[in-house]
This record gives sequence, C-alpha cells and structure tokens, in this order.
Amino acid sequence: MRALLGLSLACSVPWMVTTHPQGADLRDVRAAAEDARQTPATQLGRFDDGELTSPSGRWMPFTDRSCCYGSSSSTIEIVAGGAGETSGALSLSGETTANDVWVGAGALFWFPRPTDITHNSEIVFWARGESGSYRLFMFGRNPAKDIAWVEFTAGEEWEEIRIPISALSDVAPKAVSGFLFGRGLPPGTFSFQIDEVHLR
Repeated sequence: MRALLGLSLACSVPWMVTTHPQGADLRDVRAAAEDARQTPATQLGRFDDGELTSPSGRWMPFTDRSCCYGSSSSTIEIVAGGAGETSGALSLSGETTANDVWVGAGALFWFPRPTDITHNSEIVFWARGESGSYRLFMFGRNPAKDIAWVEFTAGEEWEEIRIPISALSDVAPKAVSGFLFGRGLPPGTFSFQIDEVHLR
C-alpha cells in the first residue's frame, strides 16, 4: 500500500487471463456479452457504433494533468476491427511521466453518479497491443483518494481479461465512480486496444 497526499493505491493481486483464438469461440463470447446487455449497468463499452457513450456512462481520455499536477498524456479513438467479429474497438495511447502525487493516464470510463456494483463479481474485457504490462484502476465515491489498481498484460493477439472485483478491494463496490485503463508507474509509453468491456 502506498499513500501520497491522500491517494490510496492498492497493490495488485492475482486475476485470471484467458486467451481465445479468433473465430467461433469469440462468437460465443460475443453472445455472452449480448446477454450481459440485458442489465444496462453491466455494459460499459462495445464501440461498434463509433460512440464513446454506453447505457452506463461515457469514455474519455484522462491523465494526471487534471488532478495531480502531472504531465502524462493520453489519446483515445474508436478504430475498426474489434475482438472476434465486432466492428470497432477503443484504441488508447500515451505516456506517463513521474510526479510527486499520483501517476496515471489512459481511457477513463465514468458513471454519471457513483454506482453500486456489488451484484457483479468481475470486470471482463478484451485487449491487444504492444506486448507489455498495463493497469486497470477503479475509483470510488471520492476519486481523489479512493483508488485501487491491478496490472494486466496484453499481447499482439486479442485476449480476454477477467479481473475479479475482489482484486480491487481498496474501493468499496457500493459506490464506484469509474474505471481507468492505461498505465501508471513506472513511467513510459503505452499503446493498446480494448473491446467488449462489461461487468459480469
């Protein structure tokens, strides 16, 4: 655990990563994601319609410039060719740089208001990019101090990432403000894509 000026950053804990080949298996996953859409609060991002909004909230670029006197950068855009047979994905790239408060940059999903996700057990998404390690941050009711994170890896091929909500236990799941996909420390560049993001 590391606390800097009231920002609480949780250490990463184990999670499960499952890799599927392109093709029939992904159609099954797409069907499961379609089922998840029956509860609007669970569907965070599909990107097939070219929009940065979903039934649950909105996607936007985010960096430590806006909260922590940082100088990191982030760009996001919807691109063609998602996981499996989907038509779109969210591409994010940028660079994190060190500061004395908190370091982070990437694509932020933000709920309109703090949301109770206690009925969900995991966040599931597909990712691919430059082979490397990235971070998923979860923000609580007070985003300035309620922050937890885990690391995940993404290679050149689409992979399904499944992260238990319990791995982000430093934030109360009864009041979650949003999720940030990107990079923290150590400082450096990042470039990857995500698709079919939902809570299950």
